[in-house]
Parts: sequence; C-alpha cells; structure tokens
Amino acid sequence: MKPRRIGSDDSGTISIEAALALPLLLAITLGAVDLSVYGNVKTTMDNAASEAIRGLSINAFTSAHAQSLILDRMSVWTASATSSISTSGDELTVTVTVPTSDIPVAGIINVFDGRANLTSSATALKLD
Repeated sequence: MKPRRIGSDDSGTISIEAALALPLLLAITLGAVDLSVYGNVKTTMDNAASEAIRGLSINAFTSAHAQSLILDRMSVWTASATSSISTSGDELTVTVTVPTSDIPVAGIINVFDGRANLTSSATALKLD
C-alpha cells in the first residue's frame, strides 16, 4: 500500500462545491422571478391607467367606472391598489398606486423593503 499525501483526496469535492454554489444560483433565480413580477405589475398598472384615461377623455366612462375598471384590472395582483383621478382645466390625470409590500413575490430582492409604492399615471386632454 502506497502512502497517501495529505490533501490529495478529491472525494466529496463536487458535493462541497455544489453546496456552496446552489444557494447563490437559487438566489439569482428567485431574484429574477421577483423582478419579472414587479415588471408585470407595473405593466398591468400602466395598461389600466391608459385604458381608464382613454375612456374618460372621450366621455365614455364616469370617474366611478374608471376607478372600478382600474381596481378590476389590478385585482389579478393585489386588492390594495388605489387610484385617483384629477382634472386641471381640460387635462385629466389618472394615477394608480400599489404598495410593494402587497405584491406577491418571493422576497429575495427586498429592494423596496415594503415601504415604497409602485405608481403609474396617464394624462390626456378631455375631448368634447
């Protein structure tokens, strides 16, 4: 039997490397999922605000109908979305706000720390 040198045994090396790399890969994957969810919520907010402002600008919607439409579109993601409609002369503005703490994510990248809001707004001139 040949004497073994200390540190020459490679058995278990792959297991240790996998144990070190797997948490990092998992965090990167879940972080990407979180970012895509935030992006989808923001896109839904933008579309809801645009649809509401379009209806309001051509007098197809009342303010109550526009807010109901926004809340209906946002109910896919969260029930805590809020909307506001303001007018300034002939200019209409619709704003949609969602607290980041109410967006269903894995929470890996907690950049917003639950204290921030995602906000989307759309502005148009009122047509008569």
